[in-house]
Amino acid sequence: MTHSVGILVVGEPPAELAGRYAGYGTMVEELLGAADGELGFRQYDVRAGDYPAAPDAHDAWLITGSRHAAYEDLPWIHWLATFIRELDARKIPLVGICFGHQLIARALGGEVVKAPQGWGVGVHEAGITARAPWMDADASSVSMVVSHQDQVTTLPPQAEPLASSAFCPVAMYHVGSHIFAMQAHPEFSREYSRDLMEVRRGLIGDERIDAGMASLSAGTDSARVARWIAAFLNHAWTH
Repeated sequence: MTHSVGILVVGEPPAELAGRYAGYGTMVEELLGAADGELGFRQYDVRAGDYPAAPDAHDAWLITGSRHAAYEDLPWIHWLATFIRELDARKIPLVGICFGHQLIARALGGEVVKAPQGWGVGVHEAGITARAPWMDADASSVSMVVSHQDQVTTLPPQAEPLASSAFCPVAMYHVGSHIFAMQAHPEFSREYSRDLMEVRRGLIGDERIDAGMASLSAGTDSARVARWIAAFLNHAWTH
């Protein structure tokens, strides 16, 4: 049986990279499609007012990353925060990546701020602090590409942390069996991370970018986390 996932697209590659890489919604489709061939997708560009008709228009939802901040005063961010609260109230499965991770936390009562430790770029490792039913029992840490300057500093009271690092204490969390969110980007390749960092070198600074570039020699657990997302969705649909 095919389940449908609505992808709420809130960001795209910068203009300098637009012709070389797929959009964020398509990156997500490719990531999850490889993990579970039974998933179907539809993308919504909510920044342009392309809002889904109802919370139950799809079996599950995913919010992508964005260059915007979860605390910005923009109409589509307010709409999305309300939509998140509706999904939570109805226990409709929801996945958050980077911006999505942050906005879900904020919409449900948590706090998101610009991190004093600055930009996180390149491949970062986070230790697993708790295991949800859809996660591998033998995983002690996960390494993924990151690209963010904001962080969740306080989780909503109903959320439980799943992974943490010194740089990013709230790296992954869940709410019951219906929300799964992560600060990192399992959909970003190391090649895209490299090119994105180069575009942002002037913004972020040589020291942080050079360290991020060096980190790309490490492997990532993106395929494993994609399997976790697929397993989370199937767990949510059966519990």
